Amino acid sequence: THKAAATIGVVVAFLLGVSLAAIVVLNSNLLRPAIEHVIAGKTGRETTINGDVRVHLLSRAPSLEIHGIAIKNPPWADKPIMFSADRIKVSVSLGRLLRGQIVVPRLSLTKPVIDLERDGAGRVSWGLGAQGEGARGAPKAAKLPTILSLTITDGSLHVLDQVRKLRFEGSLVDAEQSNTNDSSAFKVRARGTLNKKPFSLALDGAPLHDLTPKKAYTFTAKVTAADIRLDTTVTVEKPFELIHLTVRVVITGEDLADVFYLTGLALPNTPPYRLAASVRVAGTTYTVDD
Repeated sequence: THKAAATIGVVVAFLLGVSLAAIVVLNSNLLRPAIEHVIAGKTGRETTINGDVRVHLLSRAPSLEIHGIAIKNPPWADKPIMFSADRIKVSVSLGRLLRGQIVVPRLSLTKPVIDLERDGAGRVSWGLGAQGEGARGAPKAAKLPTILSLTITDGSLHVLDQVRKLRFEGSLVDAEQSNTNDSSAFKVRARGTLNKKPFSLALDGAPLHDLTPKKAYTFTAKVTAADIRLDTTVTVEKPFELIHLTVRVVITGEDLADVFYLTGLALPNTPPYRLAASVRVAGTTYTVDD
């Protein structure tokens, strides 16, 4: 989910900058080639927009709406498209922007499709911009713009990791209409295989609106892979700065060495185990206790 969030964050940041150029353009669709060019230049990926581009300026939160956007994967990837959406609508707080802050009052994604891949040589499809399409390993932790409301409609997620022998297809759902006290209005559901064994993921969080950097966002994730069971509670201290996290984790299974396929850590063979810990992430520093 960090990978998916980082990918979406990169796209949103570029769209915010492009929206300012719309002030001097009468026909919003004339922006289409410029937006394609800017996103392609920043991500290093061919970008196409097949639908309308609409700009709404007469507001304290000017917005940009794009229909039919697609950003390609590198040539070696299994699937040709890394990110696509039937519609993206993003607004920006003009007052905050004039003070040098990027605050997004609302981000709406309709039918987003996200494809994340790592090949056997370690190249990752989410290596964007300076990381390049041949990037290896995980990208730097993402610090995303402040998003006050995020709506996802009929989203889907595909992950293929040949190093960790992971493949799954999943769905992204944000039930905006749910009560704000519903702790599972935001959902990710995925099924697939891990080392050729059944794999499932269930992620649940509160609705993604009324977010603020002053209030932490918490979600739970449950992973089952063969005999491995992983239960986590993740707290993002400032949504959605993924460089500051607190993660409570409980993992059980028959052999700790099998956890390699989930974590990438080479651990010793063990008898059946139960491991619980609290992990605090601060940039590149990880503190483990309890």
